[in-house]
Amino acid sequence: MTKPRLLGALLAAALVFIATSASAQDGADTIDWIQLNIGLFGGMALFLYGLDKMGAALKIIAGEKMRLVLWRVTRTRLLSLLTGAFVTAIVQSSTVTTVLLIGFISARLMSLAQAIGAILGAGIGTTITAQLLAFNLGAYALIPVAIGWLMTFLYKEENKNQLGHALLGIGLIFYGISMMSASMGPLRLYPPFLDLMRHMSDPLYGILVASVFTALVHSSAATLAVAIALGSQGLIDMHAGMALMFGANIGTCFTAGIAAIGKQREAVRAAVANVAFKAIGVAIMLPLTTYFIDLVVQISPGAPDGLTGAAADAAVLPRQIANAHTIFNIVVALMFLPFTAQIARLLTVAIPDKPLDDEEIQPKFLDDFLLPTPSLAMNAARSELRRMGREVSEMMRTIMMAVLEGTPTDLKNLRQQDEDVDSLYGHIVEYLGKISKTTLSDSQTVELMGMMEATHHLESIGDLIEVNLVQLGLRRQSNNVVVSEKTAQMLITLHQVVHSAVEDSLLAITDLNKAAAMRVIDMKVDMKKLVNASLKHQTTRLVAEEKNRVKTFAVEMDIVDKLQRIYYHSRRVAKTAMKIVEMNESRAYGNNPPQSQEPEGSSSPPEGR
Repeated sequence: MTKPRLLGALLAAALVFIATSASAQDGADTIDWIQLNIGLFGGMALFLYGLDKMGAALKIIAGEKMRLVLWRVTRTRLLSLLTGAFVTAIVQSSTVTTVLLIGFISARLMSLAQAIGAILGAGIGTTITAQLLAFNLGAYALIPVAIGWLMTFLYKEENKNQLGHALLGIGLIFYGISMMSASMGPLRLYPPFLDLMRHMSDPLYGILVASVFTALVHSSAATLAVAIALGSQGLIDMHAGMALMFGANIGTCFTAGIAAIGKQREAVRAAVANVAFKAIGVAIMLPLTTYFIDLVVQISPGAPDGLTGAAADAAVLPRQIANAHTIFNIVVALMFLPFTAQIARLLTVAIPDKPLDDEEIQPKFLDDFLLPTPSLAMNAARSELRRMGREVSEMMRTIMMAVLEGTPTDLKNLRQQDEDVDSLYGHIVEYLGKISKTTLSDSQTVELMGMMEATHHLESIGDLIEVNLVQLGLRRQSNNVVVSEKTAQMLITLHQVVHSAVEDSLLAITDLNKAAAMRVIDMKVDMKKLVNASLKHQTTRLVAEEKNRVKTFAVEMDIVDKLQRIYYHSRRVAKTAMKIVEMNESRAYGNNPPQSQEPEGSSSPPEGR
């Protein structure tokens, strides 16, 4: 269980304990308050722990594919809605879905209008838990607990092991709500508590209580679980259940709203949209509560034969609350879905982008809310690494002409670009360090180490350009060095080959592109030929009767050396990507994975700065 959720649950439990203890002063010797609170709060703890455990396991199983699903299947409003609902139903976290969408908006892979459709779908996806809770499965809850524990004990294969954890979590969810429901049974005969519950029928009071409770425990599912447990014991009516449901939907926006504080404008817009949808939905549905209840009662199953009065109401109320929750979110989604483009424009005007300034460049994709889902956090780090690599590639594209014939201003601009690279490097390394402290599978650990190594090599390329090549450009100017046309053409050709290696290595590590990695690795022979040809040419030029020949020779030789070192770092990035690719192939194909064409321990020139 996450620390914020744990602290919120403890605070909420303390408040309820104080309230029940104060009520207990009125009498009721027949109620064992110690046992009641143990059952209530013990059940809540099991429920929240099971919810976290199930969600974490499902994120690991499905997390690698969620990013592609969200990206590829959001082309239309309806697809965006369905995709958001599907992904959120799997991970049981609308926050994770929202953070992913924000990353896509920042990368211009998705429009805000598309993301709004998926956010509306995320609200529908969160209702799956409430629907499951409405089934009275407490008597069978220990079966998935036993099966899940057995699977975690027997299976070492990641997917089967995590499936066991998911089953274990599901069992704990149903067992926890069963404990809460059973512990509340004696309260049916306790007048002070019944009076307290009657206040819940006041919509504003019920919405306020449910909103605060949801914000404290960071889970609308927990609030609905309590409402369903109260309803199953006949302690609340449908009006109170409706108020609690409205409050749960508003309270669940608090977490995303707080997470957006201080973040990019895309995050703020998404959070504002989420809050606005739920608040406007409640404001519209609240005056229509009586009609809404009639609709829910009509479409929900009736009481079992033989039950009448309060017993019949208690039997059907859990399902009615769950259905109301689902219908509300569907209605809200359908209400706003046709206007996603207009809403996106309105949000962009109402929350404009911050003016550009000269402050240090900030990461676009790294968000701590993704850390509980390592696969998604790794995707975010990979996106930021791609951004850093593009900065390095742009430096590489312009450096040669700047060294050979550029002005001091051109060289100064390259140094400024390296400051951006260094800044992103620091953010990425720090974020990867945070990911390393989470629970990772063996494959994720290998990929994490590979990304860390690749980040170091890309930063070294930036430093070679900024420290060494820029300095050579300044030396060329101060010493009045003039590179001959033929020599310049040879250096430009070598630079183009190295630049292509940098771009392919970036493609290899960020997209795990095996073909790109092999192109860089196989480039070694051609690189040697080009370097040898360049050295031979430089040797013949050394004896030429030209002014400043020795200083010119030194500058030209240093350029070749630095380009060779840049290729070395690119090649290391490519080989790191090959490790990850081969590991994935090994998992996919068993014991006969394809092998790279060169052993890891090949000799390479030492790193230079």
